[in-house]
Amino acid sequence: MQAVIMLFREGTEIAIFSFVGKYEIIPIVLGLILSIGLGLLINYSLIKINIKTIFIITLGYLIIQAGYLFGYSIYEGLSAAKSLATVLR
Repeated sequence: MQAVIMLFREGTEIAIFSFVGKYEIIPIVLGLILSIGLGLLINYSLIKINIKTIFIITLGYLIIQAGYLFGYSIYEGLSAAKSLATVLR
């Protein structure tokens, strides 16, 4: 619950310091109330989810992301080698 409170505090700070002066106060207050409500809904819905399931999903995503970055680094390395070869000719 402490993490949820910290999240609310950070969101409130962003809303106050970013939007005050640009918008009227009513949309800011409504946005804060909506964000608190959504935050509470997310918090209570995540309590029912098994943490192991979340970790398995994020692990799968990280493996896919690492594969993409590895493939992209190979592509960039080959592209740099090709450019270097044309410069040295």
